[in-house]
Amino acid sequence: MFFGESGFAQGLPNLNYYKDANEKIGMPASDENRVVFMGNSITQFWSTTHPAFFEGKPYINRGISGQTTPLMLSRFVTDVVDLKPVVVVIEGGTNDIAENSGPITLEKIAENISKMAQLAKTNGIQVVLSSVLPAYQYNWRPDIKPIEKIIALNELIKSYAEENGMIYADFYSALVSEDKGMKDEYTLDGVYPNLAGYEVMEPIVEAAIEQAMSLTGTHSISGTDINFKVFPNPVSGVALSIIVPEGATKISVFDISGKVVYKKKVTKKEYLINNSVIKNNGIYIVSVFTSGKSLSKKVIISK
Repeated sequence: MFFGESGFAQGLPNLNYYKDANEKIGMPASDENRVVFMGNSITQFWSTTHPAFFEGKPYINRGISGQTTPLMLSRFVTDVVDLKPVVVVIEGGTNDIAENSGPITLEKIAENISKMAQLAKTNGIQVVLSSVLPAYQYNWRPDIKPIEKIIALNELIKSYAEENGMIYADFYSALVSEDKGMKDEYTLDGVYPNLAGYEVMEPIVEAAIEQAMSLTGTHSISGTDINFKVFPNPVSGVALSIIVPEGATKISVFDISGKVVYKKKVTKKEYLINNSVIKNNGIYIVSVFTSGKSLSKKVIISK
């Protein structure tokens, strides 16, 4: 029997929960950079708590309340791979620590997450691995003390991401309180984020998605735009000039490691990035988002 976060028995694992929805969605358009969010209730309730975050974007939510990583793994092909996303955001592990499906080691949880990640990579999907959110205790399993297990599992997830060229979305550090639970202002019950909590998580996951898209090379380029120009501009005394295309909403600059060095909402046509931002020589990737699409250009800075 499977127990959800709210403490009630779920019975069946809901492996076909999204079957009809998946069939209706179909394949992505040629210019669509689709992103699938795979997870448990923290992912599922994101859409209901803050639906505006998903509106107008090629984001598909495939979270199911109460699920543990073996259940997520068992539906990963139908709910992620078959939807042909460019990026998948994998969020899971807290229900395993709560023993929703029975006792399990941290190593086995990490192994399940790694298997999902490798399934994605094998199918040409870039991976964002999310940290487990902080929790002082689980109200449906008060006998379990999760603090140290969450910290240890996050270390395993982060290390795996770094060792395998994947992006780690660190929600934990932004949400954790001094007692290593979730900050009161960000949660309903110590486990679920409230609206304010999701609003803290959103720029973190969007930056991670941008990094994953930019590091894919051609995968991040949904089309060409002659009005999108990126070039070094020493004549103007700046490291980089960026002319954004019509309809662009957001601009980000990454170094070759995937670190965000510059990020802005688009309010004008041209941006001049000074030498305090672009400090070193090397390859930089400039990404802009427009109408749910991502366009990227690479530039080599040599001062």
